[in-house]
Amino acid sequence: MSEPIIDFKGYKIQNLQMTRDKIKADKMDKDINIQSKSALTSDKKKAKVILNIQVRKAILVIDLELEGYFEVSNELENSKIAAALAVNGVAILFPYARSVISMISTLDSSEVVVLPTINTLGSQEQ
Repeated sequence: MSEPIIDFKGYKIQNLQMTRDKIKADKMDKDINIQSKSALTSDKKKAKVILNIQVRKAILVIDLELEGYFEVSNELENSKIAAALAVNGVAILFPYARSVISMISTLDSSEVVVLPTINTLGSQEQ
């Protein structure tokens, strides 16, 4: 059995903020904004994927920054590392982000915020 192209080693919440801020909510152009970026060590053996999610529900705004840590397979070609992190890394991290946002919103009220699933492969093709 071959090793995975990227091996998930864990994640950390770097920032989590929930505010009731009508002005900030009104400035958001979408109810959900998802951005990601990745970084690779110079030896190309370890990587970090940073997932930033901002959610608006009425005047409630939740900001989450999640960092995921990965080991990169030696078999993965250099030209494909960024794509693997953008697609697979985000796909691995996103369920954790969904869980954090749902949990934090549930603690405050009976209206839980549930992020929809995403197609990370489709977003890479655009």
